Order: sequence, then structure tokens, then C-alpha cells
Amino acid sequence: MIAGLAGILEDRGTDALVINVGGVSYRVYAPLSTLSAVGEIGSSVRVRTHLHVREDNLTLYGFATERERELFELLIGVNGIGPKAALGLLSVLDPDKLVSAVMAEDVALLTRVPGIGRKTAARLILELKGKLETGPIAMPARGLEGDSQQILAALSSLGYSSIESMEALKAASAEADLPTEEKLRKALQHLAKAF
Repeated sequence: MIAGLAGILEDRGTDALVINVGGVSYRVYAPLSTLSAVGEIGSSVRVRTHLHVREDNLTLYGFATERERELFELLIGVNGIGPKAALGLLSVLDPDKLVSAVMAEDVALLTRVPGIGRKTAARLILELKGKLETGPIAMPARGLEGDSQQILAALSSLGYSSIESMEALKAASAEADLPTEEKLRKALQHLAKAF
């Protein structure tokens, strides 16, 4: 599994990036948010990826944030939603708006996305609502205290997924009144034990 790529941006199209990593160029399909977030051609770029495997094709999908990647993986798990439709959803709606639309059962907003009809939007809501209510994607960091936001941001920048980060934060926050640095140290120790 290819979890991410870091290299030089060779080209940017309307739906994909070409990233050169050690002399090998990878075409990485991405939502508009990621396409606009990367730098200029010739600059260093880093994306989190999902490798989609079919019997006749291996396709890389890239994302600027771990949250986008996790949401993409949830979306393609919905019956009738393929990678193209999932990218369309993430291109039209940012992750917060998409999660809010599913939680509010806003079929009208979801059907604004090309390729998403009323039946598909209803299926999306039905299959994702329960997962989003309990999963880390539904819990944006802004609802947490200041030091918790800092710890989640630090863990995310180190490449940990939001699920791993939230579990480590819970473990580190078990003892009250610790300074932020000590909570971060305990979170990292928890993650080291997990592997």
C-alpha cells in the first residue's frame, strides 16, 4: 500500500497531479482542494494517497489532508459510489460541509454534485450517518480544548491518522493537569507502544 508521496510536482491537470519521486513519475488523481493547495510546478509536494486496486488497473488518489483521505475511503465504501464520484463530492464540498450535509440529511446539497442523484444521496446518508456519528471524521478538532487541538495538529503533521491521533490523545489526557508538552510526549509513547 502506498500511503503517501513526497517529491517534485511535474505537472498539474484539471483532475490529477504528476509527482516525480526518485526519478519515477506518478499520476495522482485529486480533488480540486488538493489541486489548488499544491505549489507551483517544480516545487516540492507531499500528498497522502489511497491506492485503488482493480483487476486491470492500479490508480493513485491524492489528498492534501489525512481527513480528506479518510473521508474518501468512507465514500468509496458506499454501494454505488466509486472513486470518481467520491472525488466529485470532495471537489464540490469541503470535508466539513460534506459531513454536515450527511448528518443533516441534506439531499438537496448532495445532489448539487455532478453524478449524485437523489437515490445515491439517500444511500450515502443511510450508509454514512452512523459511521460519521461515532468516527473521528465527525469530530473536527475545533470542538476540542486548545492544547488538544495543538496535539492533534502535531500528530497529524507527523503522519498519524485522525483515528490514531484521537486514541493517543485520549490515552494522554487520562491524567488531568498535564502541560501540553507532557501530553504530547504521552501520546507519542502510546503510539509507539501500539506499533
